[in-house]
Amino acid sequence: MTSPPDETHLALLKKVLAGEADGNEKKRFYEIHKKRSLEILEKPLDALFIVSPAQRDLPKKAKIDRSIPCTLCGEPTMAAKMIEKDGLRICRDCNGG
Repeated sequence: MTSPPDETHLALLKKVLAGEADGNEKKRFYEIHKKRSLEILEKPLDALFIVSPAQRDLPKKAKIDRSIPCTLCGEPTMAAKMIEKDGLRICRDCNGG
């Protein structure tokens, strides 16, 4: 894993993000930041990630409903996704999104 948080790095980060760091503080921040970034980039992947098989059941297959044309634009749309408005069966786009 990465090294524990560096209090100096965190304090300088806050100052840099707030626009309150002077030139020396910015320089020191970027030196520390580069060092910590390189530590991560140089680590082997197994030191950064744990890869294991997924332990979840797959969801049930989606129900595929028939498509019908939108009354306004004619776009074929799954019947279950249609909206009834003023007696018309319209797609979500024609209903304003």
